[in-house]
Amino acid sequence: AEQTLESKNWYQGTADAVRQNLRHIVSRGGVDRALILSGDQLYRMNYRALLEQHVSTGAEVTVATTPVRPEAARGFGIMQVAGDGRVTRFVEKPTDPGALASLRVDWSTVQGLDEPVDPESLPASMGIYVFNRAVLADALSGNEADFGKHVIPRLIDTRRVFAFQHQGYWEDIG
Repeated sequence: AEQTLESKNWYQGTADAVRQNLRHIVSRGGVDRALILSGDQLYRMNYRALLEQHVSTGAEVTVATTPVRPEAARGFGIMQVAGDGRVTRFVEKPTDPGALASLRVDWSTVQGLDEPVDPESLPASMGIYVFNRAVLADALSGNEADFGKHVIPRLIDTRRVFAFQHQGYWEDIG
């Protein structure tokens, strides 16, 4: 975290942290995409596969997800994902059992899975995102503090937001 002449505030959330550093991303020529990584997880991921899927789907935003059991879903941002991988709904830390039931995914229709997924599991955000540079700048033009609570749910209706279904090792330590 840094304090600057423009802002004396420490980071208020993930989106705010990226916003405060956006000038470093935007000022770099030749940078078309930004990979945003959360700092409170242990995982093994091939970022190249994530970026290749982002490009091949024509996504403007890609959210890395991992399957979680419904009883653990209340601690994460849960997505509804169409068969083509597009995110159609995002609920941050759902507590309503009806909301959880409505977020069920038919994993047999989801493309790009290397191995079977527990059919009861739900796709949870890992806090790892790929943004096209211009979309990131536009998405952070407001003052929202968090990607999961504020930015991603808002973008679903106006941008091409896709899920990358991570199937490797992952553990939330936050």
